[in-house]
Amino acid sequence: AAWRARRRPERLVLVGLAWFAISIAPLLNLAVDLNNTNGERLMLLASVGLALALAGLLPPAGVSRVVAAGALALGVALSLYSSFDWIHAGRISARVVRQAERLAPPGGELILLGAPENYRTAHVFTGGDLSEAFSDRSPDFTTAICTHVVVREQRPGAVRFAPNGSAYRGTATWDAPFDFPALRPVSSLTGDCSYSRPPGKRRIGLGLLVDATPMPSRSPSALVYYDGRDLRRCC
Repeated sequence: AAWRARRRPERLVLVGLAWFAISIAPLLNLAVDLNNTNGERLMLLASVGLALALAGLLPPAGVSRVVAAGALALGVALSLYSSFDWIHAGRISARVVRQAERLAPPGGELILLGAPENYRTAHVFTGGDLSEAFSDRSPDFTTAICTHVVVREQRPGAVRFAPNGSAYRGTATWDAPFDFPALRPVSSLTGDCSYSRPPGKRRIGLGLLVDATPMPSRSPSALVYYDGRDLRRCC
């Protein structure tokens, strides 16, 4: 790529941009969160195109070895720093499982109005179907998740829910905002609960308000939510 950039840089830029567009197009229709490390793996091939385009845009003048080594060291340091997100995400998963087991009604259904989906760049494993975590330990009850929360900082009280007619209105801070689809309509995560963005100014992606409408299929049922650090009983 460096040799081609010196010879025909404009051609390398076009090849890189075309590579990126062709690689990223199939991903635009996937219902996958690309904002975490679990989703970023799908963008690995497309990032090669951006690297080629960058090689064509950079001037051919040489870069000192000190600057190159510093840039490489910075990249390695940032990668190692972000890898610790998975440790925190694992701890959140373990804590949520313990608390859910304690709060769940025997033989009934536990409905999470809001559940942690990501901790920064790492996926929280209990952000999907929490029932899988209890398949061997407590198979006598089920769980349902209404909406997802993206955890940036673990702060108790960052998320709250209160009754709002037939639904429950959730409010959050930017420490733990709610996750909304960016390019598709909102759809229920499970058949036992639905969620929607309250009327108001339309924004893409994350938001600080949500309306969750639980529809439990089993009785007894219990409503809980993730408050930014722990599970709390609702209302």
